[in-house]
Amino acid sequence: MREESAGGKGGLEATIEMVIYCWAALLAALKQRKLSMVPTFSDGEAPLFVTWTTMQGVPSGEDADLRGCIGCLEPIGLHKGLVEYAETSAFRDRRFTPIRDNEVPYLVCEVNLLTRFEEAARWDDWVVGTHGIILEFRHQGRRFSATYLPHVAKQQGWDVVQTVDSLARKAGWQGPVDDALRSVMHVTRYQSSASELSWADFCLHTGREL
Repeated sequence: MREESAGGKGGLEATIEMVIYCWAALLAALKQRKLSMVPTFSDGEAPLFVTWTTMQGVPSGEDADLRGCIGCLEPIGLHKGLVEYAETSAFRDRRFTPIRDNEVPYLVCEVNLLTRFEEAARWDDWVVGTHGIILEFRHQGRRFSATYLPHVAKQQGWDVVQTVDSLARKAGWQGPVDDALRSVMHVTRYQSSASELSWADFCLHTGREL
């Protein structure tokens, strides 16, 4: 169980209740039932991401493996958005096969509400571990764009250059990533408020048996 806040004037905070709601949405979808849980948090609007990771097959002491991560960079109502992206990241992230029932005991769910969007002065005007970034550039009329949440670079052990170069690849760029390309990159930096629950924590909070 984890909660982190980026603070930020007027920014919404990710809460355990929001993660519980995502867990309930996943379980309802797996059982092909209508979600019956009534959210206990206000229906504000925020850009958000829902991430599923798994500890299945991961050696003790190592980071969980990514199982799905999808969200939106424009504000969306939390009641609708959390359900939508809990399901989308679990079942329709094209990088992975859909989550199955037998994986549930190993899963961890994380909710990120994004805040403090700022245009960076240049491609390296951001801090690893503090900022997520949206990278954009154009080449021969084609637009390339991708984002990493604030925890990604730190978790991977990347510096600013490694992160930007990796993000260019994520955006679909196949040419060289050099100073010339970096000089035309547009970067928007942001922060996030995060909260996560493992399956065991979810059961503890809801009185459900493991």
